[in-house]
Amino acid sequence: MTAETIRVRVRPFADLGRFFPGEGSVRLVDAPAGSTVGDLLAAHGLGDGRALTLAVNRELVTPEKPLSEGDVVDVLVPMSGG
Repeated sequence: MTAETIRVRVRPFADLGRFFPGEGSVRLVDAPAGSTVGDLLAAHGLGDGRALTLAVNRELVTPEKPLSEGDVVDVLVPMSGG
């Protein structure tokens, strides 16, 4: 990690773990400083417009949300039911 990068924790749910390196429920990921959630997703093969539910530090966000050092990013497949 350098001054031009930040480290975030990604919690991919369901089968989304295959897009992020590592094992376990939380993955440490380096990203360029100034990255957004959308940039992070695109860098890991999820920039294809698929519907995802996103949260940073347990707050729902859009892909335009800027990331900061130490953020926890949850990436979920939307659920429906009734």
